[in-house]
Amino acid sequence: MSATFFRVPTDTPQIADARFDPGAGLTPSPDVVNQSEGAQLLYHLQQHTQPNPCIVQFVACHLGEGTSTISRDLALIAAGLGQKVLLLDFGHAGRGGHGPGESQAQWLRDRRGPASLRAWEPTTSPFVNPTNKQLPPGIRILQAGMSGLYVSELTEPWMPTPAFCTDLFRVLRTCFDVVLVDSSPLDQSADALLMAQHVTTSVLVVAAEQTRLKVAEDLRNRIIEVGGDIAGVTLNRRRFHIPRWIYDWL
Repeated sequence: MSATFFRVPTDTPQIADARFDPGAGLTPSPDVVNQSEGAQLLYHLQQHTQPNPCIVQFVACHLGEGTSTISRDLALIAAGLGQKVLLLDFGHAGRGGHGPGESQAQWLRDRRGPASLRAWEPTTSPFVNPTNKQLPPGIRILQAGMSGLYVSELTEPWMPTPAFCTDLFRVLRTCFDVVLVDSSPLDQSADALLMAQHVTTSVLVVAAEQTRLKVAEDLRNRIIEVGGDIAGVTLNRRRFHIPRWIYDWL
């Protein structure tokens, strides 16, 4: 199975496979995100969002369509390319979760050890305006070892508000090269619609041979109705019924 991203422009330069920062100690899932294709997607997203910071929400219609895996793998690729990237987790811990699966921070702890994540505060960044150094209450940011990968963790039950999002993204825009938001699916909450008004753009995650077209169109339309931007769609869990190299050749 594989994730297939929307086609990037023909003028996008070819990017070599990411050389992963050994400080992260992790690589993307080889059966989900191809490293070269992920690097191309990140390049396209950063070009799409210029001159604004690259803050991208990944959102699906239903649970289990792959937003967590795809956003995490792209964060690992961005860190491997030497970028300072935050994986902003709004799809798991904090409200009892939205179904099966662990938080992004717990996923990293399970694979790198409980002491692998250390607390990070925006006050330690020389690039943050002194008046914008405080994160809103209820969220903390952890750094994965000495790498450029950071992950958020909610510390109390979370009910998103416009003020919370405004305060949070005001700080994050000055601290990170890329922010990738792992959002709750729309059938679990409307949080993604609020996020869409504060992120630079959104990518819709659709499960191949599972998500109905009408449902995906409804998600797209609702994001547009609240004023959100959509960069494109990724088709996840695509099954290649003939060898993939034949698809690529065609």
